[in-house]
Amino acid sequence: MIREDDDANPSRQLLVEWERRTRLNLKSHNMAERFYDRANLLCSMLAIGTLVGLGTAAASFNLTTGSGRATAISLSVLAAAATSLQAVAGYGGLAEAHRIAARRHAALSRRVERIALKGSREAIGADLDSLQREWDLISEAAPNVPPRLRSAAKRSGFPRHFV
Repeated sequence: MIREDDDANPSRQLLVEWERRTRLNLKSHNMAERFYDRANLLCSMLAIGTLVGLGTAAASFNLTTGSGRATAISLSVLAAAATSLQAVAGYGGLAEAHRIAARRHAALSRRVERIALKGSREAIGADLDSLQREWDLISEAAPNVPPRLRSAAKRSGFPRHFV
């Protein structure tokens, strides 16, 4: 929670901007994690539901002709599509990667706040290089947030002291 009233200190201004950006990254990655987690759950439920439906249809209908056969084929295709989408898209892995990125950005944001408490330009300046290196490593390891989720995070806003 860095205050912006210290206009004379460029290091402090940089920390204000970095705090805003780390919080935006945190929010974006949290939104992406929820999105991919829900997509993974939806694909799992769809695959399981269609397989159960296929089993029910097989037990209830004559699958060699007519509507029973069409139902069996439709459910089989839907189950295959859902499991293929889940396997190829890797929604579960993406959700986990965004969860990890969000936690790392949260830790980075807390570190920015601690550095800002030091106050003097020299004390802050000494930590900026290591902070930038840490941020670069986090960014390299983090997956990209879909643009529409990033935009939604920006639109949702932040408390005044983070802007």
